[in-house]
Amino acid sequence: MEDFPEGQSPKRKRLSYACNYCRLKKTRCDEQQPSCQNCTRAGVECITTDKRRAGAIVSSRRRTSALPEASPTLPNSIRSSEPEPEPEPESEPIPVSSYVPTSYDQNLLPAAPPSWKRRWVKTERLPMMPRFLGSSMFGAMTGWLELAFYRLKAPQDFDIPRRISHYSKSWLPVGVPNLPPAEEAQEYCRLYRTTLHPLFPVLSNKTFEDVSELLCPSVDTLNTPKEKDHTPLQALSYLILTVGLKTLDDSAHSREELAFSYISYCNTLLGRLVACRCLMSVQAILLFAIIIRSCDQIAWAWDVLTMGVSMAQSLGINESGYGMNDEDQAASEDEDEKRQTWWCMYVFEKILALECGHVSTIWDGELSAVSLTLTRSDSQPSDQETYRLAAVSLANVLHELQERSARTWHREEWLPQTVEEAIREKITTGGDLGLLLQGWRDSLPSELLPGYSSVAMQQQSSFLIFYYYYAIMLSKRSTLVIDRQELQDKVDQHGRRKPWHSLLSNTVALTVEAAREMIKLFASLVGNGHPDFLTTLTSPLVATYALAVHVCREPNSLMSRSDYELMKVGMELTIRHYQGHSTIEEIILFMQSLERYTLQRLSRARDIYSSAGGQSFVSPSAMLPSVAMHEPAPDMSRLDPLSVTASSVPQEEWNSASLDWLGWDWNDLSHLFLRGE
Repeated sequence: MEDFPEGQSPKRKRLSYACNYCRLKKTRCDEQQPSCQNCTRAGVECITTDKRRAGAIVSSRRRTSALPEASPTLPNSIRSSEPEPEPEPESEPIPVSSYVPTSYDQNLLPAAPPSWKRRWVKTERLPMMPRFLGSSMFGAMTGWLELAFYRLKAPQDFDIPRRISHYSKSWLPVGVPNLPPAEEAQEYCRLYRTTLHPLFPVLSNKTFEDVSELLCPSVDTLNTPKEKDHTPLQALSYLILTVGLKTLDDSAHSREELAFSYISYCNTLLGRLVACRCLMSVQAILLFAIIIRSCDQIAWAWDVLTMGVSMAQSLGINESGYGMNDEDQAASEDEDEKRQTWWCMYVFEKILALECGHVSTIWDGELSAVSLTLTRSDSQPSDQETYRLAAVSLANVLHELQERSARTWHREEWLPQTVEEAIREKITTGGDLGLLLQGWRDSLPSELLPGYSSVAMQQQSSFLIFYYYYAIMLSKRSTLVIDRQELQDKVDQHGRRKPWHSLLSNTVALTVEAAREMIKLFASLVGNGHPDFLTTLTSPLVATYALAVHVCREPNSLMSRSDYELMKVGMELTIRHYQGHSTIEEIILFMQSLERYTLQRLSRARDIYSSAGGQSFVSPSAMLPSVAMHEPAPDMSRLDPLSVTASSVPQEEWNSASLDWLGWDWNDLSHLFLRGE
């Protein structure tokens, strides 16, 4: 190595090692990490490629950055305002009996420093589509909320639980759990047939009768010689009992323990299920993955489901019944059961892939072409066939939503795009995906629409509409923290005369309305008193967080009080869903702190509006309780009361994020690319 005299800098490095932007502008690149100074000033991604190897990446500085330590891409004002978090005193455990959202005991929460802990954030980007963030939906959804509040410079530092544990015990049982009495087993089987089976009709009547005979054996069955290996049938029996226990209205502690013992025992049967290569084993693995998903163990459920998909494909279940005429299909009940199992696995895999952020591993040429707009015919299909077409088409829409988002991220990350080109790409893709979702909703048959569906199809309608709302919020929720005027200007600039222009112009209103409707949907399902599986499978957590951000962003809106009450309903429904988890106390503590902060925003908005000379939008009998603030409200007496908006709230607390920060993910979506485009 050549030595240089003291005080003299080395020679300028070869241009081929400069980043793409400096190479394009023919400027000197300092090659600093995670971004050179020229790219930082220009506001573009700092990426270096090797021209001698087309498309090969030398370094992607945004990935190798460590934002929590010292990231030069962050403004100095933001870094200086983030002191080291102080250890918080341990609080007393909260009773898990019920969640009371109206109690505001000042001693309930420890005082939190006005800063955000950013140990886990990788880049400055806001997520429009999530990547795989952890083992639970609670962690993924709460991660977005924390990032959104950080972008809006909210002063509150919430103690967010990162890991969700369903039970504190081990998932490995001591021995074989005992079966319930015959009468209880019959009730659990009935609950399975009326809750999970309408959504995923995996088992045929013959298979269900075999399970019933095992749970409630008759005299003839007892005298019949046992099969050599009935592991799949035994696993199905315990899984059906688990569904009945989880959907039962009486959520007693003993029933939760019994359901946990059944799940744990089925976990030990996985190896034997794989060894018994038959249709019943695939059905048991699919039901086991669905039940694990209802425990919010999405990483575990994905591992189990991918094993079941691989096993189904190796057995040829995905090819059953295709190419056969109607007479052959009617004569083969086994082939019909295989087709039922396969499309149920197809739908659940697409949904779980979107929730986890994993790339979908299942493909079927016939099912992937199913679309409600292409299946209109003069003949009236049966209710079951109507639901099948709607569910498969929804799965295809969700897969398209994830895949196109990943492709957009891929072009932005690896191609030399400017900031304006990246914004245009994301706006165009967002508009096309919005039209795709709206087209599916408009093509939904009337018997599957909310309010028009029959009692028998109510659960199927609720399941489809929930994931429709989920897709809307997942793809559009980041617009809740983007500057409204800047977003509208970009939509007008790149979407003029486009069919999706009006859709994107009202994207914030559509997102908030979807959040409201999702919470109302869950409230109606819980309120009608009928057992259902949707409230067991998931919760309206994504809608609760979206309304929390919207209320804090628009506290002076005429609907802010109503949205605040709906947010509290969503919190209660979420707490109800997570009652069986060992971390329920942490979840309750976080929900109470979030509600308390949202109430502070509403109270501050009321005080500012009153000081501006206007009439309070809340009646005196329903006044919000006063919350002590750390600083006095600014003097707004010279403002017109009608001009008081969300921007009237002190800007050092709550600012909009720039549209330049709007990205498809806060890290990357490279895990969605198994091979190059």
